[in-house]
Amino acid sequence: MPQNQRSGVTASASQGTGYAQVSHSLDGRMEKRLPIIFVVRLSRMRDLASKEEERTYTDNISAHGVRVFSRGLWQPGEQAEVKPLNEESPMHGEVVYCHRVDSDHFCIGLKFQGRPVTWATLQRYTYR
Repeated sequence: MPQNQRSGVTASASQGTGYAQVSHSLDGRMEKRLPIIFVVRLSRMRDLASKEEERTYTDNISAHGVRVFSRGLWQPGEQAEVKPLNEESPMHGEVVYCHRVDSDHFCIGLKFQGRPVTWATLQRYTYR
């Protein structure tokens, strides 16, 4: 599935684990984006008390953000929690964009707040 980010970089998740997408954001920050696909639980911060979460998967990930698929429409600025299925270490992020993939699926970009990602799944890859 093609991946179109606001940075203007286009890549495919099928490019393999040796591929790293570099994002040139407007603030000049450069960050590797690794095309790692794994199952996560996604929930809106406002819904945490009700335990409403969506089981979905990532498209790519960096130390400070993730691109995930969702069945719901998200608004930029909305707060979300992302947690790998087999880990208890959630990350909180802000929705940067939400793009429609098809009639009932969306792709959202989240920018993590605070600390970088520490998920065990990601520890197999380096950011150097």
